[in-house]
Amino acid sequence: MLIEVFIGAANNQCLASMSAKEQLTWLRSVAHNKVIDQYRRTYRQPVSSSLDDIADTLFDEDDALPEQVAVRNEKYALLQRYLASLPETQQKILWLRFGQGMSSKEIGEILNKSDTAIRMLLSRTLNFLRNMYAHTDGGKHPDE
Repeated sequence: MLIEVFIGAANNQCLASMSAKEQLTWLRSVAHNKVIDQYRRTYRQPVSSSLDDIADTLFDEDDALPEQVAVRNEKYALLQRYLASLPETQQKILWLRFGQGMSSKEIGEILNKSDTAIRMLLSRTLNFLRNMYAHTDGGKHPDE
C-alpha cells in the first residue's frame, strides 16, 4: 500500500507546487484512502478456504510449530526476567533505543546525558545481557 501512495505522489504533477504542509496533508489523505480501499477489498471478498487449508498454512514453517512456539515463549520469559533485573535507567535506555527506535543522541536529550554516555551505557547493558545468557543458557544465543 505504501508504494501505491508514493507512486501516486510521483504521478501527481501538482504535488511539487504545494507547500510542505499541503504535501503532507495530501499524502495522508491518499494513504488513508488506500487503507480504506484495502479494507473494503478484503472484507467484500468471500472466504473460500477450508479449515484444513488454513491448518496446513499455519504449520508450513517450523517457527509456527507448537514446540517452536513454546521454546520461543520460554526465551521471551527468560529475556523478561533478565530485563527486569536491570536498573531502571538501563531498562529505559533499552526501551527507548529498541522499542521506540530512538538514536543515542535523542535518548541522551531525554535523560540529560551525553550521546557518548548513552552509547557506553547501552553497550555495557547489552554485554551484561549477553553474559547472563552465556552463563545460564550454556553459551547459546537467545535466537538459536
